[in-house]
Amino acid sequence: MLEGTLSVYAFIIIFPLAIVGGIIFIIRMIIRKTTWCESNESLEGKTIIVTGGSFGVGRALAVELARRGARVVVACRTKARRDSTAFFLRKRTGSFNLRVMFMDLNSLDTVWEFAKEFADTEDRLDAIINNAGNILEITTVQ
Repeated sequence: MLEGTLSVYAFIIIFPLAIVGGIIFIIRMIIRKTTWCESNESLEGKTIIVTGGSFGVGRALAVELARRGARVVVACRTKARRDSTAFFLRKRTGSFNLRVMFMDLNSLDTVWEFAKEFADTEDRLDAIINNAGNILEITTVQ
């Protein structure tokens, strides 16, 4: 009765650990082979809009652009996220040459308001980085 139980428990414990270890090994190999951008080119005088800059890749990109001296305008989907992103970016970069504005891509009214406010307050626009994701409902017409 006890003959098979030890091997079953060992399999239940060792197999998941082996899988996790293998995944970690693969991730480490990918990271080692990844070439990172080593450029320190200055972006002084450039104005760049980053949509979806409140978290993830967009936030990391906004930090890097601000670190290089660009005027970064981050478009956030919610006003609460806008405030926390502004605090985070200023704390992380030490730069006050950035601006966080509200724009919900699900509403064209907020996009128009964003564009009007940007055009009224900024002198130039050098680049737009469209990082924001949008989930749309697909409907079929019958």
